[in-house]
Amino acid sequence: MDVSSFIDGMRQVPSVVTVVTVGNQVNIWGITIGSFVSLSIDPPLVCFNVQHSAAIHDAIKNADEYIVHVLREDQTKLSDHFARADLSVADHFRGLEYDLTEAGSPVLQDTLVTFYCQRYDVLPGGDHSILVGRVVDVKHGTQGRPIVYLRRAYFGIGSHLADHD
Repeated sequence: MDVSSFIDGMRQVPSVVTVVTVGNQVNIWGITIGSFVSLSIDPPLVCFNVQHSAAIHDAIKNADEYIVHVLREDQTKLSDHFARADLSVADHFRGLEYDLTEAGSPVLQDTLVTFYCQRYDVLPGGDHSILVGRVVDVKHGTQGRPIVYLRRAYFGIGSHLADHD
């Protein structure tokens, strides 16, 4: 399999842009994720992938909880911020408004929707870990449309095409 062909093919697949945050009593982290999907309704499960080399990998893999924030199309700067690999732990949330859960995970303010998750499972996935979270709460923020990432660029959702039966 030609890796560049695989990468080019996957660039044709749109994904919703999320920021996943995690924390403890000492540090807080965040990372932009494009692999967020629902997995199950009963129990309510979601999943996403984190690359082993990501600075947040071990923290999120070992966390009991994490928070998934779906970003609105006016929050591309927030996505870019958390996509930076050069951020120190101290700089992840500098200048941003957030609250902390009782366990210490940061909750960003005013995202489209926020999923509060408890760790359900962590699975191997090549050079990534697949994190499965049980959703324990959902909070809706300001209405809007989500950011979609496609072909290395951000897009908004376009016009309505048809209703699904």
